[in-house]
Amino acid sequence: MTQAIGEHSGPYTTGWIGDRAHIDPDDENVDVWVEFESGESYIATFFTLKNLATLMARYRESGECASGLYVWGSDMIVVERLTDDVIERTIADLLKSGEFTGAFSYCEPRVYEDG
Repeated sequence: MTQAIGEHSGPYTTGWIGDRAHIDPDDENVDVWVEFESGESYIATFFTLKNLATLMARYRESGECASGLYVWGSDMIVVERLTDDVIERTIADLLKSGEFTGAFSYCEPRVYEDG
């Protein structure tokens, strides 16, 4: 457990939704949950810069998002690489700066398994 600072205090746990063994840390997006000791849970989707370009190219072919004109995601956090270290440091910084609840969305208590 990590000590949260900023608007939330107390220990929290984090996890990824999905199979980490099949994630390309440079070209992927993953849902990340954070659960505080109080039981409050939050979720956001972490995207890499390269994954945004990959999605736009795919959408140009499929016609989605005005044929790749845009990409959107609620609670989108963009990072250079998807690693435990990057995700943990990002969460810690968002908590410290007080921006955590702007970047993550509150969700019902977790009913899923992390991968």
